[in-house]
Amino acid sequence: MSEPDPSLAALALSQAPVGVMLIQGPRIAWANEALAQALMTTAAAMTGLEVEAARRNGLSVLFDDKSPEIEIKLPDGSVRHWQRLRQPLPAGAEAHFFIDVTRQFELAEELRQMQEQLKVLDTRDGETGLMSSNAILQALDAQITRSRRYGNPLSAIRLNLTPPASQAAQHTALRTISQEFKMQLRWADQIGRLDDDNFLLVLPETPLKDAESLAQKLGHDRIALTSRAEGWSVTFTCAEWRKGDDTRKLLKRLQEAVTATDS
Repeated sequence: MSEPDPSLAALALSQAPVGVMLIQGPRIAWANEALAQALMTTAAAMTGLEVEAARRNGLSVLFDDKSPEIEIKLPDGSVRHWQRLRQPLPAGAEAHFFIDVTRQFELAEELRQMQEQLKVLDTRDGETGLMSSNAILQALDAQITRSRRYGNPLSAIRLNLTPPASQAAQHTALRTISQEFKMQLRWADQIGRLDDDNFLLVLPETPLKDAESLAQKLGHDRIALTSRAEGWSVTFTCAEWRKGDDTRKLLKRLQEAVTATDS
């Protein structure tokens, strides 16, 4: 079998659909047209480019460490992402192969944004079955608007529910306990999950004294928790709507009460 023509191999690299670059010492010894076009320059302009000049041209990332993925901002302001494969060559040279993964990055970002939008649209917390954080905050906002208009009493309870560190299948117990809390409420009351450990109860037509009594019933007497909450830590804070309050102010008072209790 005859030896392949080196000129054909060089031609194949120069016309490859992926970016190819040869670094020798502190400079770019050669680059193919696919890479040059992607960088909005020419192969001739890249050839002989050293680190300092590359830094001035915004291409210093080509000389960076062993990172397998690089990001370059192009002259038109767009940003490209590449996966880079490095291959050591004799005499201290290296061949770099660049695969454009910009679209994959864009799809990942689109997916992240869609997931965030779904969180906002979803009215139920998947783990507990209660109202989601966004839904319970909207419910509180609606009740504050009603109290502001008619002057009706309104209270809120912030509930912190922490499992024992050693308990297995915590998510199962959490759902059971959460539903037991819900069963203790009136039909007009609403409960939702603020975050991992905190829940919010919205109590329309309820003065602070009655909210504190309910908190005592749910937490200290453990009527709703029963034996399934063995070892769980439960704390409550209460706040009542005041004239001039909005959602942020009422939640802030609940948080300040938590801080004061913890201290």
